[in-house]
Amino acid sequence: MRPIQPLANIETRAPEAGRIRLGEKTGKAMRSLDTFRFTSPYRDCIEALATQYGGAVVPWNDPKASPNQQWEVKSASNSIEVFLPPNPVSTWYEMYGGSGLLRRCDGETCSVPQQTGPNNWEPVDTPCICVSKNNMECAPHTRLKVLLPNIPFRGTWRLETKGWNALKELPGMADLISQLNSTGSMVRVALGIEKRSQMRPSGKRNFVIPTLTMLDSPNQILAGNAQIAGIGMTVTQVSLPEVKQISENIIDAEIIEIDPRETNIRDLIIKDAEYFELNGLQLWAAIVRQVGGKEFNLTEQNYIRLESAHQKMIDGLIAPVGINPEGLPIWKTT
Repeated sequence: MRPIQPLANIETRAPEAGRIRLGEKTGKAMRSLDTFRFTSPYRDCIEALATQYGGAVVPWNDPKASPNQQWEVKSASNSIEVFLPPNPVSTWYEMYGGSGLLRRCDGETCSVPQQTGPNNWEPVDTPCICVSKNNMECAPHTRLKVLLPNIPFRGTWRLETKGWNALKELPGMADLISQLNSTGSMVRVALGIEKRSQMRPSGKRNFVIPTLTMLDSPNQILAGNAQIAGIGMTVTQVSLPEVKQISENIIDAEIIEIDPRETNIRDLIIKDAEYFELNGLQLWAAIVRQVGGKEFNLTEQNYIRLESAHQKMIDGLIAPVGINPEGLPIWKTT
C-alpha cells in the first residue's frame, strides 16, 4: 500500500515538451554537432522549430525515450532564443548501467535505488560511494530547463550535458539570470553552442559546450532599458589599430526598399554573424541598438539602416569583429 502524502509535500513540476541535443548517434558512438538538434513527441513544436531555425522534420525512434516514437529536426542554428524558468539548472554525479540509473550523488550523499516491493523501487541515501573507494566512478550531469518563446507552449525543454566545463559555468550564469529575473522582468537569453579544445597528454581534444549569452548589460536590464534579452558569457571587445566604430554615414549611405517584417532582417543578420563566427542574437541586438531602434518596435528608418548594414557585410565593405562594453558592434572597414 502507498502511504498518504500531504499535498503540500508533493513536489510539482512543469511537463517536458522536448529535448535540446548537442549530438547525434552514429552507429554505437555519439558525435557532437555544430548546431542544435531538437526531439519531441509534439510534431507541431518540431515543425515550428524547423520554420524558425531551419532543418527538416523527420520521425525519430529511440527505445530509451518516452514515448519511443517522436519527431526531430537538426537545425541550422547554433544560437536560439530562450527564457529561463525558476530553478533552471540541476547538477549531479551519476552512474548508469544496462538497467538505467544506478546511483546519483552530490559528492557527499549518494542516492541508490533499492527494490522495496515486486514493482516498487525507492531511493536510499548512503555516503558517497566514490569517496569511500577514493575513485571517481560517476560522471557529471548538468541539466538545463528552458522555455522557447516562439514555439507552441507545451512545457519546458531540457538540455543535458556531461561535460565538466558546463558543470562549472552554466549554474553560475543561471544564478545571475535569476537575480535579474527577480527585478520583475523575464530576461531573454541566447542559448548557444561553443566549440572548444583542450590539450591532453594523449593529444588535442575538441568538444562543444552549451553557453548562455547576455545581449544587454545588467545595468540596462535593471534600469528597464534592455530589449528583454539575455545574460551570459563575457562580450568580446577587439582593440586593433585598424578597427574603429563605424560611422552612421556608412549605414545611412544606402536607402533601399526592404521587407517590413523584422524577423526577415533579423534572420539575415544572424546568418551574417555565423559567417564571421560571432553570436547571431548578440550581433543583431548590437546593430539594432546602433541604428537607434528598439527590438519588436522598429521604425521604417531602422529597417532601412539594418538592411544597409546587412548589405555592406555581404558585399565585404564592413566586417563585425566584436561587441564593445556599451553593447555596440565593433566594425572593421575593408
